[in-house]
Amino acid sequence: MKTDKAIFCALLTALISASAFAQSATVTSVNAVGYVKVELEKKQLYQLTLPFEGMGANDMVPTNIFKDLPNGTIVYIWDPAQQRYNNELSVSKSFAGWNPASGATNSLAGKSFWLRVGDSTVTNKWSVYFMGEVPTASEKVVGLATNSFGALNFVGYAYPCEVLLTNMNFYKTAVNGDSILQYDPSQGRYNSASKSFAGWSFANAWTNPSQRVLQPGQAFWIRSRQQSTWSETKPYDWP
Repeated sequence: MKTDKAIFCALLTALISASAFAQSATVTSVNAVGYVKVELEKKQLYQLTLPFEGMGANDMVPTNIFKDLPNGTIVYIWDPAQQRYNNELSVSKSFAGWNPASGATNSLAGKSFWLRVGDSTVTNKWSVYFMGEVPTASEKVVGLATNSFGALNFVGYAYPCEVLLTNMNFYKTAVNGDSILQYDPSQGRYNSASKSFAGWSFANAWTNPSQRVLQPGQAFWIRSRQQSTWSETKPYDWP
């Protein structure tokens, strides 16, 4: 379905499957509320981002968003400053509930995270919805950790729109040694883009230019040597 990106880009529904990320439909709302539908399979790992703003105190915490997923489900939160996973904000589900409490009540609005779906039931697939207010800020700036080897940052495109990898500002201003990596759960490997003196090189699905599209709800790694911020301009006129 073709839509007017300037008007409806922020309200697109993205269908995220175990095999691929694909745009599926258009959602309109007088309140500029959008959603991303996520299709998940048990025992799979997903890089996800929640590109919306919260509408209530607890509407975007793991215990609400992933309440129907099976025991063994884990949400991993990356700490770019420490270059390790944050054990206080990462959270897992068991028969005893979600632990630790600090992670269970941590809002995921505007954040990126790994999701590992548990396998404690016979059900194989689930649908989860990310819902919230569509961002209205004309610019979004994400702070990035840097070091001489390329610090790892776990991020997502700040607006709920698909974006061509080569149109992202980080890609345009990258220096040698920078890279972008997106995990493909269907293949169990990364699609990657790496900058060197010879220019950009691509691996796996990203060797095909038509596959270099990041869908709403899809997170990825950025390895940054010098860029301490990554800014993007709002790609739609309304809201």
